[in-house]
Amino acid sequence: MSLSIGIIGMGNRLRGVLSTLNSLDLDVKVSCIADPDPAALDRLAASGIPHEGVRYYKDADELLEKETPDGMMVGTRCNLHAQMAVKVIEKGLPMFLEKPIFMDEDGYRMLKEAKKKQKAPIVVSFPLRLTALAQAAKEVIDQGTLGPIAQVAAINTVNYARGYFKKWYRDGSITGGMFLQKATHDLDLIFYLTGAKPLQLCAMESKAVMGGDMPAGISCPDCEKRYTCPESDWSLAHQSYEPAQPLTCSFGSDVTITDASSTLIMLDNGAHASYAQCFVARKQANRRCTRIVGYKATLELDFPSSKVTVYHHGVNRVDEYKIGEMPGHSGGDAGLMKAFVKLMKGENCEHPGLEEGIISALTCLRAEQSADQQKFMDCRQ
Repeated sequence: MSLSIGIIGMGNRLRGVLSTLNSLDLDVKVSCIADPDPAALDRLAASGIPHEGVRYYKDADELLEKETPDGMMVGTRCNLHAQMAVKVIEKGLPMFLEKPIFMDEDGYRMLKEAKKKQKAPIVVSFPLRLTALAQAAKEVIDQGTLGPIAQVAAINTVNYARGYFKKWYRDGSITGGMFLQKATHDLDLIFYLTGAKPLQLCAMESKAVMGGDMPAGISCPDCEKRYTCPESDWSLAHQSYEPAQPLTCSFGSDVTITDASSTLIMLDNGAHASYAQCFVARKQANRRCTRIVGYKATLELDFPSSKVTVYHHGVNRVDEYKIGEMPGHSGGDAGLMKAFVKLMKGENCEHPGLEEGIISALTCLRAEQSADQQKFMDCRQ
């Protein structure tokens, strides 16, 4: 028997996971969609899912009043995640919820209160922990190979971040800042691998490259620096040979996000973790790596090379696990969709849930506040 899902907000990220869901051939159909833009139906079709027979609503409240699918997927802009999640929780339906699940104190309070009423399972969009790479690392750690953990160091040097400064991400009031937009994935992975929760943190952010004093709203064709600016449409096409981006200016005064940030977190297992992210690297400079140092061994999980490496301390031995490349966040999107379908069927399975979403988003929110206020922050619930 086919399962039916409803959609609130047909964002690009949701379109990607829907494409993954469609490729899995799990007999799941989209029955209804709420989005203020009717073109959302065309974006659904672009995911490989026909929109014939899909009931369209401009308003999420109307959809939730008239429809009762087997599950709901929330893929709105970040500043609406918490609000829409509460509506679905009150409806009592299984839900796939995009991250970050909230971006401010109001959203945190809303979801913390809604969690008390939660009756149906929720899958939060944390694909990294469900990759074969992370699962291999988790297996090694859970076997006790590392011994007591002393330190975690993670780095994410993003080489595809031009879009963050040219698309809607550039507006921090929508993204909540780059900790909430990006670090939420890597911090969740740290907490998952170590089995630890965050206690306290400090953080810093910098805006030394992107943004600036160019006029707000200026676009490449109207700019006298079009042929010299390394971020212009002309330079991307004829010098960097990279895909086209929106024509908005990366150095405009209306860019409110930062281009690098770091945090240091005390964990409840006695260890501490550091995480650094940067969005001005390009091409081969990309790096996404988590290094966990224990007393008996050190483990390094590296996404670009799809490898988990274990360096033993007591013997002169290095173990390497090479994972085949997979699409969709290294196969994590497929893991999310398989979990969502199982939960809609009433089956139990490992998945990142509402509690994990709250922990990660709260840590990122406290990191934003720490960087702004220049002080340590308690990040316990």
